[in-house]
Amino acid sequence: MVKGVSRNVIVVKSPGGGAFQEAIFIVNDEAKAGGASGEMIVKEAQDIAARYMKDSRREGKRRLGSLFFFCAGSAATGILWLASEIFHILV
Repeated sequence: MVKGVSRNVIVVKSPGGGAFQEAIFIVNDEAKAGGASGEMIVKEAQDIAARYMKDSRREGKRRLGSLFFFCAGSAATGILWLASEIFHILV
């Protein structure tokens, strides 16, 4: 716990029932001093949260693609090994 420091935070609620309920953003002191409106700061926080969710969905698809290519490579290796063994038996 930090004592004696006042921080402004923005809490962005999750629209769906996913793994996270909310995201908490600590507002930069420079943004407040620079005259950024509250609406602009909230909009930026929502954009960042939306980009994170988009990126995490893409990461799941990448993992699925990687798993597919790993399995395809393993199957191809197994088939080639089996073909070489059959070839050695027949020759």
